[in-house]
Amino acid sequence: SWGHEFGDQLLKHVAVTLNDCVRELDTVARLGGDEFCIIINDVEDNADIIHIADNILNALNKQAEIKGRNINITTSIGISLYPDDGVEATDLIKCADMAMYHAKEKGKNNFQFFEEFLNVNAQKRLEFERKIKDAHNHDEFQMYYQPQFDMVSGELIGVEALIRWLDEGRVVLPSEFIPISEESSLINDLGRWVIDRACHEFKALLDEGFPGVKLAINISANQFQQANELLDTIDAALESSGLPGNLVQLELTESALIDDVEETIAIIETLKKKGITFAIDDFGTGYSSLSYLKVFPVDVIKIDQSFIHDIEHDANNRTIISAITVMAHELGFKVLAEGVETQQQLDQLQQYKCDYVQGYHYAAPMDGKDLLSRYKPVQ
Repeated sequence: SWGHEFGDQLLKHVAVTLNDCVRELDTVARLGGDEFCIIINDVEDNADIIHIADNILNALNKQAEIKGRNINITTSIGISLYPDDGVEATDLIKCADMAMYHAKEKGKNNFQFFEEFLNVNAQKRLEFERKIKDAHNHDEFQMYYQPQFDMVSGELIGVEALIRWLDEGRVVLPSEFIPISEESSLINDLGRWVIDRACHEFKALLDEGFPGVKLAINISANQFQQANELLDTIDAALESSGLPGNLVQLELTESALIDDVEETIAIIETLKKKGITFAIDDFGTGYSSLSYLKVFPVDVIKIDQSFIHDIEHDANNRTIISAITVMAHELGFKVLAEGVETQQQLDQLQQYKCDYVQGYHYAAPMDGKDLLSRYKPVQ
């Protein structure tokens, strides 16, 4: 998002750094994208490899200046050994690739050696990816909606659209298939489907007499990085469904917001012209700087449910919630507490003057038919 020239300079910086970390008899090559391959020759034992990998992590972890911008690089290293993990180059690269993804799952900025269980897990993951793709093609996904309420009046103020997978009669929750989808292009296909289906279903509910409240739709970081495609998808969904833009609220995580601040602000302002509002989802769990909040034109901050669960017994959680609420109100944002499951949690939140609330204490996610029958005003 900072341009091809910036990307080229960054890749050159990485290449030079990697070359500086290995010996003359070793080989550094770029495989494609942001992935590099290093061939280490004449290794006596794993300690030598560990030493080199550690040097690479330390070298790349230092802040670098690229075309006037200070950036931090996160690095994940996967290691395979000849002949233990394979004798052909393709097999060794495949094993190193699996180990690299294992390093990413461990939190990045680390290295991992290939182990056979990674191969078994990779096969299972591939099979699950195929199941997700088949489910999408056979229309096995459906939308559920969880109501959101004004904390003071108890009035319905919105619903959050949530995807569910009906797999042979079993409801598969997003936590089981979204992470895998995000590691492939599947998340973009599902994201487009969610935007389109939610807009059409919600407009149909409005036509049946459902209150004109907000429809909240989650947007993944992957989708947000494909700005033109996202804008086209939203335009098409609003136009084909007839749903007014001012009834739509897009929920973004902190990681989606901070990838490129200027580009993020531009996208948000473009969509705001259609009346769309924005919420920061899972607030408090990401890595964004609080200073960014004053520049993002968002409307609602959603306090992550991890802070809500033990609010009665954890003084630190109460302090964090209080601080978030005060800060948000000072910046002109509304605050929504998600994952509220008990009256005790609600009582605590009312002390901190949260504006909105969502959770099983009020209502579980439900399909459109149940939503209409439960919340359609009595004539």
